[in-house]
Amino acid sequence: MGATPVPPPPAPAAVVDPTDHMLAQLKQLGELKGAGVLTDNEFQAQKARILGR
Repeated sequence: MGATPVPPPPAPAAVVDPTDHMLAQLKQLGELKGAGVLTDNEFQAQKARILGR
């Protein structure tokens, strides 16, 4: 009877930089505003929410 090989440890989870996530959200928000999907007031409200203000 041979020894069962031990599987390698799982790869560490990718660390997501909260700033990168915030920038991506703001970029998407700007695109929605530019496309006319959001009004200026909606844009400002969502931007404040993302920035935690």
